[in-house]
Amino acid sequence: MHRYTVYGINVESDVPLSLISGANPGTLTISLVSADAGYFAGKLRNIPLVDTDVDWFKLAYLPDGSIYVRWEQWFHFLIAPDGGRIAHGLFADAPAESFQAYLLSQALSFALVKMGREPLHATCVERNGFGVGFMGGSGLGKSTLAACFLAAGCRLLTDDVLVVSPVTALAEPGPQRIKLLPEIAERFLGPARHGVAMNPASEKIIVALGPESCCSHAVPLARLYLLCDWAESEFDSLPGAERLSKQDAVIRLVGGTFNRRIHGRERLERQFAWFTRLGGTLPVWRLTYPRELSRIAEVRDYVLAELATS
Repeated sequence: MHRYTVYGINVESDVPLSLISGANPGTLTISLVSADAGYFAGKLRNIPLVDTDVDWFKLAYLPDGSIYVRWEQWFHFLIAPDGGRIAHGLFADAPAESFQAYLLSQALSFALVKMGREPLHATCVERNGFGVGFMGGSGLGKSTLAACFLAAGCRLLTDDVLVVSPVTALAEPGPQRIKLLPEIAERFLGPARHGVAMNPASEKIIVALGPESCCSHAVPLARLYLLCDWAESEFDSLPGAERLSKQDAVIRLVGGTFNRRIHGRERLERQFAWFTRLGGTLPVWRLTYPRELSRIAEVRDYVLAELATS
């Protein structure tokens, strides 16, 4: 059994993973186990699959509280009712990096929620012992902005999934990889950077990073920036940020959770309690900037200057 830490929890896996080895005593543990087609077929007998807004993604809610998630023709996962176990299987020879990317983000997010954690849809970089996070939906440029920070000597803490303690505001490290368009990877990480396809329908690639480019321990999150959509930013000539009120911050944090497939009153109540506490500890800012790749360094320099004076 291989043992790792990620997002502040322990992971035990029967297959090797590209994660930080070791375990922290006293923290939650999730077991990852391989399963064959017969196992999944037995669990899903007479259980209907739920269509989603993504053609090749399906899921099912089992009577015992388990959740089944599947990416057609590539891989599927079954998350236990308490989140403590994830069974996984491959449909085809999917690239190892793609399998791990979905296992350690999408699938693991279900387990995190079931275990009482609230992951944010955010990317975070580390600078001088502090974290700077960028929160927003898919396609808003979180990873692109992070890559620009990496080019200036910052380190990646986590890409796409961010777990922050509502008590201490400590941000936990994720897998040492980042998802980027090939031209963005070449621009900020160098022409020698190669990656594998994120999925058959995406142009993005998954780029593995070396330890020198990643922060492997939890750091205080100094600021969390909410990335505005393109319509709100396209007319701004200079980068700018406005601090949200505590009430607005809580609403934005609830709306910025990574996993929205688990519903119910119990989770909503936990989200408001979790993010009300976090919103009182962590400053959340609304970041606007020109959506031009040639000017993204201006945004980076603006954020670093703000961080230096806070």
